[in-house]
Amino acid sequence: MPKIDLVSQEFKRLPSESLNRLRTAGPLIRGKLPFFGECWFALSYEAVSEILRDQKRFARDSARAGRRGFAGIQWWMPASLTVLANNMLSFDGEKHRRLRSLVDQAFQRHNVAAMSDQISRLVDHYLDRCESTPADPSHPGVDLVRGFTRPLPLAVICDLLGVPETDRQRFSKWAEASLSVTSMWGLFRAMPSLRNMVRYARQQIELVRRNPRPGLLTALVEAESGGDRLSENELLAMVFLLLVAGHETTAHLISGGLLTLLQHPHQKQRFMNDASITTSTVNEILRYTSPVQLTKPRFATGNMLFHGQQITRGETVIALIAAANCDPKKFRDPERFQIDRQPNPHLAFGAGVHVCLGMK
Repeated sequence: MPKIDLVSQEFKRLPSESLNRLRTAGPLIRGKLPFFGECWFALSYEAVSEILRDQKRFARDSARAGRRGFAGIQWWMPASLTVLANNMLSFDGEKHRRLRSLVDQAFQRHNVAAMSDQISRLVDHYLDRCESTPADPSHPGVDLVRGFTRPLPLAVICDLLGVPETDRQRFSKWAEASLSVTSMWGLFRAMPSLRNMVRYARQQIELVRRNPRPGLLTALVEAESGGDRLSENELLAMVFLLLVAGHETTAHLISGGLLTLLQHPHQKQRFMNDASITTSTVNEILRYTSPVQLTKPRFATGNMLFHGQQITRGETVIALIAAANCDPKKFRDPERFQIDRQPNPHLAFGAGVHVCLGMK
């Protein structure tokens, strides 16, 4: 069984090389991941795309595959954590469609393009702060991750949600602590911040119900379809999902994109000289760096032969988006960073009903 270590430094430095080596074993292989145990890993573009789009054979809700899944271990989890984990990414079918339609409705009322001026001001603010921060004599230069790529997305999300200016410093502090968890011990250490954030979010939901104010939180509270609205727990789960999905992925995209452009100076110069290739450059960065490298687990709803492998009902299947995005059967010269790549059908935003809201 291949050893799949997606958190090792070797993998992080050269993910495409590691994935290409794994792909030689086939489009679908067995492996292990911490906590999940033995899984099937999809490595080809075709297999990954099928798993993302096929709700009938691959379920997010483990109960549809005859498994208790994570619900069986929720008895020991704090109530606040259980609430946050039950977001729309965990559901299929009508339950997912209901939540997604309400959330889509709220997002339609908030055009990100209308925030461009404020986002530009935030970018200038954090870049200016990086320049004015005294350099560490032992590490000359600027820490762009700490000073720019991590705080910027969080500030934008605060703007998007409509978090009051007076509360943003403490809200950001709680969010940073909650989002930096990398182990079970880290989760327990983050629990006070997580509880504070949940308590604060509940208070803000109640406030905007009584006195609506500009921001996505108000839009989520007011979103309605056929008399149906999001419950308080569903609102809490959505706010946390926005923080996790919106912050970490964007921070990784900006960091990976900056590093990639610096490693390819000719491409960087071309990008800086030609605004017309901005969209294709961002799409190529998304493909090349794959900020989201793998999907959340799916569960086989029945026995099946899938890409040459016999999968049994209830088994866990994980789609490696990063592998799909460097599949030579789909992309010409996938190891080459090419900012004008056309076509570029990358799967960085996922596909199917769970496609990322950020793709809009």
